[in-house]
Amino acid sequence: MVTSSVASETPVGGIRHRLAAMDQGYIVAGVLLALVVVFSATLPGFFSTANLLNAARSASVLGLLAIGMAVVVIARGLDLSVVIIMSVSCATAVELMLAGHGEAAALGAGLLIALGLGLVNGLLVAYVEVPPLFVTLATSLLYLGFFRLVLLPKDQQAVPAGASLMTWLGRGSVLGVPSPVLVLAAAAALATWFMSRNYGRFVRAQGDNPAAAALVGLPTRPLLVSTYLVSATAAFVAGVVGVSVAGSYDLRAAVTGTQLYDVIAVVVIGGVSLAGARGSIGGVVSAALLLGVIGNAMTLLNMSVIEQSLSKAFIVLLAIVLDSLLHPRDEETARAGDM
Repeated sequence: MVTSSVASETPVGGIRHRLAAMDQGYIVAGVLLALVVVFSATLPGFFSTANLLNAARSASVLGLLAIGMAVVVIARGLDLSVVIIMSVSCATAVELMLAGHGEAAALGAGLLIALGLGLVNGLLVAYVEVPPLFVTLATSLLYLGFFRLVLLPKDQQAVPAGASLMTWLGRGSVLGVPSPVLVLAAAAALATWFMSRNYGRFVRAQGDNPAAAALVGLPTRPLLVSTYLVSATAAFVAGVVGVSVAGSYDLRAAVTGTQLYDVIAVVVIGGVSLAGARGSIGGVVSAALLLGVIGNAMTLLNMSVIEQSLSKAFIVLLAIVLDSLLHPRDEETARAGDM
């Protein structure tokens, strides 16, 4: 009787375990390719080089933000301030250019600001041991309020005409591939390389079991701080690309927009576990491109903003349910503790 029961359950359990063992990035990439085929067959004008590159370009900022967020989440952290860091650091860089400083110096200052803000997040999480959800929620409000009060009185400013690097990032291309797509590809390749080396293994160990990682001698606190520096760097690069494409910064979008939710959606859809340890850069980039393609298709279908938001919410919910089925709580997320 027991043998019969086990035999009847094995195929289902075997399929689930095989799917769970697979990098979710491959599943997302498969869905992405399938949707490209479906949209190409059903939507006039979708399957063209210009439109596909436009979809990839629209996903570049989201992909860059998600790469940084993924590294933090894999280490069992969370960064809700990533969009604010992106906005205030890049806006400050633009203001410095408008004040007469050189582009390189202004961008360097913006990067240092982003790193400083990321460092504050990391120190509070790793050394003060405040849960990252509360830390980054509070610092996002603090950062925005401080910079608006002291350095950024205007909601919006255009990028100065003499900013050659930002002009290239916004409108340049190499062999027909837009600059933002090239930046995303380079960042993804670099992040994948780092996560395949000792640094990535240490980050995963930290996310899997911080206490055990500390017992074997890993510098868990500095390691956790470093992930917030990675997130801040990715946020600044994403901001430079986004401002370059738009031709201006807009601080209102950081408050009223849905970019933070989109970043979290990409991380979840891409297979990064909110419990830590599991996830890949390739999966996150595939998820960003997936949302870019879906957004492009919804635009071609003339769907309203509300309809697009509902569609994204359904996709995220579906991804969470799928992840829960493949990685049940008693096997993975119960060990995560509090965020």
